[in-house]
Amino acid sequence: MILRGQTYSHGDIIRYCANAPEDEILGGSDHGNRVVRFNNDYAIKWGVGVYELEYYNQIEAFRLLDPDIVRVPKPHDFFTDDSGRGYLVMDAMPGVNKKIIEGEADVEALTRVLDHFAIFKSSNPGPLALRGPSYALLFGESDHPTLNTTSELQEWFNHRLLHSDRQLDFSRFDMVLCHMDFFPRNILWEANQPPCLLDWLTAGYWPRIFERCSHLIVEGYESNCVIINTSVTGPELAQIDLILKAWRNIQWYSL
Repeated sequence: MILRGQTYSHGDIIRYCANAPEDEILGGSDHGNRVVRFNNDYAIKWGVGVYELEYYNQIEAFRLLDPDIVRVPKPHDFFTDDSGRGYLVMDAMPGVNKKIIEGEADVEALTRVLDHFAIFKSSNPGPLALRGPSYALLFGESDHPTLNTTSELQEWFNHRLLHSDRQLDFSRFDMVLCHMDFFPRNILWEANQPPCLLDWLTAGYWPRIFERCSHLIVEGYESNCVIINTSVTGPELAQIDLILKAWRNIQWYSL
């Protein structure tokens, strides 16, 4: 791999990540995935929970999205080591996190991002890269289903409603680009720049209400008012209620 005119082997990257100086560690934890700065201009996300799908999703996001509306770190490489840990090499992006999204300018910027997402549609649901399983928390933490059609998506959730009289119907919904982890921790802010979105593993084409549902199942979801305050119709609220019921059943019954 060539970065800034210099060639690095995968072994070079692995050794650097294992021994990165403290002041080059950008995020993560000792027992989970970590992000380290490399050679000033690059960031490496690595760990057992870093998957190839995130790399391909991020390639698609970088290709599709308008950088004047939302910044996406350019991905350069992905590989795994002998222990199965993944390494995603990308551009390091300037910016800082905010714990809560509340300023008018920030709300407007993120609303613009969501509106931009909505113009990208697919005839079928699934990851942004149009391959592989779905890792979004909305599907539970153990089951990562591969869903290739709207009817399969609908059936997956209805099965987890446990014979409810009410059933989900996704036939009326467009499958639009959703990030599915649209929380402040994954948004970088830089003066005079559009927001930068990180962590593209869960991104895909889903009904837009999935973005809202992904917030409602997480404690502290109020931290991003842009998602929660987005207007929804009565029929959409009914579908959201059923999706959340199915998700709760997943937690209670290990479905």
